[in-house]
Amino acid sequence: MLHAEVLALQETLGISYKDASYCLYLAKLEKLKVANEKYKAFKNLGNHLGKFVDNINEDFIQNPDDDLEADADATAEHHTAAEDTADK
Repeated sequence: MLHAEVLALQETLGISYKDASYCLYLAKLEKLKVANEKYKAFKNLGNHLGKFVDNINEDFIQNPDDDLEADADATAEHHTAAEDTADK
């Protein structure tokens, strides 16, 4: 398959077999570099997201009552405001 690509390059560009194979090599190498950079970027993103989720879990484990109390207070305030409106 690579041989066919080299022959096509050689014919299209009118260059020697050696030059065509070198051009093909450089093109494949560039594709690998780009793929490697994408892999590293997504791996880095995955690590950061994992740490973020771990920090959220730690905060929730350390202060579970704070979140529940805040939700209860918000529900109570909303319920009281609705009762006030209904009473008028």
